This record gives sequence, C-alpha cells and structure tokens, in this order.
Amino acid sequence: MPSNKDDLLGLGEAHFVTNKFTEIRPAIPNQVTEGDSFDAAFMVMNRTDGQRTITVNLAAEGEGVDAQPTAKEILAEPYVRNRVTMPVKVRKSGEVTFTVRAGDEMDRDGIIVKLPVHTMIAVEAAATYGTTTSQKVSERFEFPVNMRTDTGKVSVVVSPSIISSLEGAFGYMKEYPYYCWEQRLSKGIMAMHYLNLEPYIAKSFSWEDARDVVTRMIADASSFQAPNGGMCYFIPADEYVCPYLSAYTAIAFNWLRGSGFTPEPRVEEALHGYLLDLLRKDIFPSFFSKGMSSTVRAVALAALAQNGKMTRGILRGICPMWSIWISSARHTICLQLLHLRAPGRSSPRSMT
Repeated sequence: MPSNKDDLLGLGEAHFVTNKFTEIRPAIPNQVTEGDSFDAAFMVMNRTDGQRTITVNLAAEGEGVDAQPTAKEILAEPYVRNRVTMPVKVRKSGEVTFTVRAGDEMDRDGIIVKLPVHTMIAVEAAATYGTTTSQKVSERFEFPVNMRTDTGKVSVVVSPSIISSLEGAFGYMKEYPYYCWEQRLSKGIMAMHYLNLEPYIAKSFSWEDARDVVTRMIADASSFQAPNGGMCYFIPADEYVCPYLSAYTAIAFNWLRGSGFTPEPRVEEALHGYLLDLLRKDIFPSFFSKGMSSTVRAVALAALAQNGKMTRGILRGICPMWSIWISSARHTICLQLLHLRAPGRSSPRSMT
C-alpha cells in the first residue's frame, strides 16, 4: 500500500499512453473468394528515432490455403512504413488466419488477423408469398438435381398482418368523449369496424354496445344536416356546412352499407345532391387551398360513383383542373372512370 512522505494514505487514478517501438498493421483485402490468389501485405513501422534492422515472420493457415511461411529482414528508417508481403492462394471457402511477428533485440510485436473466404457461386433466390387466416399453411417445392450441399438454404419468414393489436385503437374510440358530428361519425365507423374484426381482437377487450353506437350515429345524422344537404359539425345551417365533412360522411355511409347497415335514405339523398352541386360549382370556403379542394372533390367523386351517380358531364367539368390536383386525388379520379359504363357495354369507355 503506497503512502507519501508524511505517511498519508489514499486512492488516486491517472491515465497515461505508451507507444511500442514496433508497429504492425494489416493491408490485406477485406474478403476474398475461393480460387483467388493475392499478396497478403502488412505494414511494419519502426517507432524509434534510430535506424533498426527488423526481422518479419509471416504465416497463413486454414483449410485449402496454399502459403509458405515467409521470413524477411528489413532496414527500417524511423517512422517509415515498410510493406512486407507473402503470396497466398485459397482453394476452398472458409477462413485464413494470418500470424505476423516483427522485431529485433530492442522490441518485438505480433498480430493475428482472420480473413473470410467466400464461396465461388452465383446464388439464385426463389420466393413465394401469400396471406392467410388459417391455422395451417403448406407449400410444396422441389430441390434441384445434383445441388451443392455446402451452400444455400430454405427459410420461412412469417410476419403478422395489420389485423392485430387493435385493442388500443378500439379502446380509445370506445371511450371517445366528444360529440360533434365528425367525432360521432368516426366513433360509429370504428364501432362498425369492431363488429367486422371482432374475431381478430383479443378476448380481453369487448365493445358491448358497438352495434348500438352505429345505429345511434345513423339516427343522429339528420340532426347535423343543413337544409342544402351538407353536413355541419354542430349547428345544421347552410353557412356552417363543411365540404370535407360532407364528403367524409358520404363515403362513410358507403362503408356502413357494405357492412350491413342502412343510412337514412332521405339524409343520404340530400347529401348526394349537395355533393353534386359541390362538383359542378366552386363553392368551397375561401380558406380551402387548391390541394384541400381537390382532395374533397376526389372523396366526393368516390362516394357518388359507388352509388351510380357519377356522370361524364361532371368529369368533363373537373378535368380542366387536373393539373392542380394532387396525386392521390388524380388516382381517385382514375378509379371513378371505371364506374362509368356506356349503355349496352360491359367495359369502361374512354373519355376524351
């Protein structure tokens, strides 16, 4: 135990750096392939202020490695890197282990370096993909004749679909406390999805009144519809109609019908009338940007087309605005063209 001249004891900590007089660094490839021949190089440096004669010994080992141990003597000037090499040939995949020693009577150093040797093959991959809700899936495949046994593999990657871990989203909407029309509509749509997806939801979660939430939402729709047929957040008056909310309501009614629910015909018919006027005229609020307007028009088009209320006249009227529509809206427009049928024809007809 150390002490100072006054016999005081204690604990101290310090850092210091020291350099060896001999340094070896590898300068070999990062990887090689079976059948390659190359010169394995190592850099040796004399880290003293005087000239030294340093002996360097190199050896390489590994299965399928052809390399003779090499000993070389170099005259090393101070702080100059000297390149020392040995010829190596690799015949098989695996690994080469290099052992290098260098030094003189003053100082010695040594390192061990491992180099991977890869297989000389062109790997081909084949894959099949699918989705299922079954508990068991089988897939048949055949191994090639005379296939190599030292490479290749068969693997299966399984990942869950998005129909999982839904309890958090449904739990949030189940307890959703806000009651403007947009929020009632969203809660009702989520209750509808709960009923459709109930087999995929953990049994620890239950939305007992989900069906009642949907039917109440459908019944409440008329209380938020303005005289012009558009939908409002709170007060059902023409000056408070929101084009976005109206288009959202129309597409949501389509979703409800697809899940076995029936929106009130009078409400839906008036709503469609408002949306048709919206498409024929520029009646958007002043704060709607061109992108916002094009998105609302696209949703309205989708809702009307699915109800057989889209006409070529409406599409011709909005086509001049194509250049300002965002890409998602353009995509929706193209889909709606597929809903148009010429009388007596079973396939879509192009519109110029």
